[in-house]
Amino acid sequence: MKLGMVYHQLVAAGGLENYLIEFSRRLSEAGHELTFVTSRINAEVAGKLKGEVKMLRRSKGSALLRLWQFSRDAAEVVPTLGVDRVLGFGHTVRHDVHRAGGGCHAHYSELLPFWKRYGVKNLLALHLERQLYTGGKTAHFVTNSNEVTADLAGRYGVDAGQFTTIHTAVEGAVFRPAEDQDAVREEVRREMKTDLGAKVLLFVSLSHWRKGLDGIERDRQRSDSREVLFLDHGTAFQPHSISISISLGIVSPQKTGVEGEDQRNQRDESREGERGKRKVM
Repeated sequence: MKLGMVYHQLVAAGGLENYLIEFSRRLSEAGHELTFVTSRINAEVAGKLKGEVKMLRRSKGSALLRLWQFSRDAAEVVPTLGVDRVLGFGHTVRHDVHRAGGGCHAHYSELLPFWKRYGVKNLLALHLERQLYTGGKTAHFVTNSNEVTADLAGRYGVDAGQFTTIHTAVEGAVFRPAEDQDAVREEVRREMKTDLGAKVLLFVSLSHWRKGLDGIERDRQRSDSREVLFLDHGTAFQPHSISISISLGIVSPQKTGVEGEDQRNQRDESREGERGKRKVM
């Protein structure tokens, strides 16, 4: 089968990009002929992909302009590809099938602080998402969870029959149960300096805010068992997630290096006391 693959950048930059590169490689191995529509590709990725690459214009400077430009230009190019099916993966609106790997952008937008929520780039992304699901230029949608399907179908009034849920695969060669799970659990608990009987949940994500860490944290609060949520301090770690964990009693401030509410109150009371002493003196 001849397939068109539409995404604004083919670089090994994040989860979706790496998924798309690997997915394309396996499609080629299965005998499919691929045509890529993009505005950015590097030599490393170009060497891994088999198929024709159609490069669209890429403006310098403004990410907002590039987002709008690629969506517009890709919509014009798609009908000319001469392929059996076109698959889209980003903020584009015209394809046969679109994979919503990032979930529902409208839902994500509601989680943003107001200055980002009403930023021009976010408003454009919301506009393009609405066009995608209500514009009639894409016949079928793929999501990675039934929850995302229900969210998108409900928000945009799309027939649920236009959706297919394909859960994100797990690379078994990398993520797999330890041979001696009890020993690994004990080692992790010792490193965390926590109760050896506590349960430990490891949350892995480049964007803790977008991937729903706060929902997992609140689920932990409803549990009767003593549990500890281990938060890895990555470069993209969201400070508000640590604060939520502290406020719910999931993680102690001592383990995160972030002040909890009690600590802040004690600090403020201490400062008030010091100011009072200075006034008396």
